[in-house]
Amino acid sequence: MGVAERKQREKEKRRNEILDAAEDLFFSQGLQQTTMDDLATRTELSKGTLYLYFRSKDEVYLAINVRAKRLMRDQMEKAARVKGTGREQVLALGRAYLGFSLEYPDYAQVMQNCMMSEGELLEENTYAREAHEQGERALMFLFDALKQGQSDGSIKSELDVLKTGLLLWAQMTGALQVLAAKGSYLSTGFQITEQELTEYIFLLIEVLLRP
Repeated sequence: MGVAERKQREKEKRRNEILDAAEDLFFSQGLQQTTMDDLATRTELSKGTLYLYFRSKDEVYLAINVRAKRLMRDQMEKAARVKGTGREQVLALGRAYLGFSLEYPDYAQVMQNCMMSEGELLEENTYAREAHEQGERALMFLFDALKQGQSDGSIKSELDVLKTGLLLWAQMTGALQVLAAKGSYLSTGFQITEQELTEYIFLLIEVLLRP
């Protein structure tokens, strides 16, 4: 291994250590309550060293968003390999998205928080661009499943693939946000469990797609 390669690996290792520490702080005490001083203390690095890796606290948060988007995309890619009709693949992708949000709620919250800023910073921030690209790759699995379903006859041929995919993504994202914020209220106020409601979402999707 050459000197340049070793230095690059050491830099990447430290960068990931900073992100690991930042995740602990952000997830335990929140973004607004966490400062770069806190991160410097946790990592035992000077603030000057932190700024060699990240320009600001917000950029650290965007880098964590990239981690979240990569993991989500990996989960969606696994679901896309499920054998079956296109409609079955769409449902598998939806369940993978749901499973990711339930298993990694902190990452799901980061993705939600970065939704607006990620788009606004595409031209100037590499972390925002990568997060956006990972999200688009995940959406492509959904578009491909919809196309396959129309090809194999399991999905209505008259549906617009692009519009349907985007609305399914928006529906699932919105439902997960409501469940995260109002899950206990739904249970006490309407006697509907989160599991019942999520299962009904998939039923509605199947009814929508079925010829």
